[in-house]
Amino acid sequence: MSLSVFPKIPQYRGEADAVHTVRSVVCLEKIDGANTRVHARRGAASASDLVFGGRTLLEHEAAFCQPFLREAFVADARAPLRLCELVAELGREVTLYGETCGRGVQAQGHIYGPRPHFVLFAARSEGAWLSFGAPLVIDDARDESSATITLPSLRELAARLGVTLAPELYAGAPDAARFAGLVDRPSAHAQSRGTRHTDAAQEGIVVWSDPLRLDGAGRPIVAKLKDPRRAEALAPDDGVDEEPEAFAARVVQLERLRHARQHLEESGRWQGGGSLELLARRVVQDVAREEADYGRQIARAGKGPVRAALERRVAALWPGLAET
Repeated sequence: MSLSVFPKIPQYRGEADAVHTVRSVVCLEKIDGANTRVHARRGAASASDLVFGGRTLLEHEAAFCQPFLREAFVADARAPLRLCELVAELGREVTLYGETCGRGVQAQGHIYGPRPHFVLFAARSEGAWLSFGAPLVIDDARDESSATITLPSLRELAARLGVTLAPELYAGAPDAARFAGLVDRPSAHAQSRGTRHTDAAQEGIVVWSDPLRLDGAGRPIVAKLKDPRRAEALAPDDGVDEEPEAFAARVVQLERLRHARQHLEESGRWQGGGSLELLARRVVQDVAREEADYGRQIARAGKGPVRAALERRVAALWPGLAET
């Protein structure tokens, strides 16, 4: 079973970003919801045969605490059935990646309407990633002939399954100015749901290479650009050597605490309101994994002072977390 975790989408880095190495991209609205995986194995015949997962855990794992991921997807029985039919037709497993959003899912979930629902943003079939706008022709491994098989585009897949696709905001050549202009827009998905929150800001955009390309590590060439008010970290000042406190103030914004809390909730570790110590530990882990300047800070100031500065920053922002 190839229900792999979706790779973390890196922050957009302007003209230096890998998306500027391709000829064409597509920009989708970034939906603020719960990361969702839906896997259909070969032989799947009904919704009960599908496997669901969040960002890190699958539904059969002991700590999984997001039953609403399955409930939202199977609410319309046609989607699971159509997914099983597609797998039978292709003779290949299919994994969907998306966000489950709506009232009760994340602090801003209500802008998408009262009912949690699934929004598709990516899919793969046994290691082959689907492109947004173009079908993918690959060798058919079901026999030893030279036959090929055509996998649908993501747009075609969504239409066939009858699931919602993240709104397309732009398609064309990579354009840094265009990307920046897309961020400060109302949520197209909220508007499409017919809610009264038609002016609600979107979380940001996700820029995908299209046709989808992979980097040297086999990860999709993709980047996210968030509304500055929803950024997890601020950009560094060129040529400035940061002290640990300044580094911590830049790379730990309230949004990073919110996402750290979300990870802990998904794994069942955020119980009874959670704890500052637990949250700080998760934030430090995220910064170490995601911020390129973390290593330079450690080399310059030492691990202890840098971690202590990050923990103090989390403590300073902690009261604001209760309001989100």
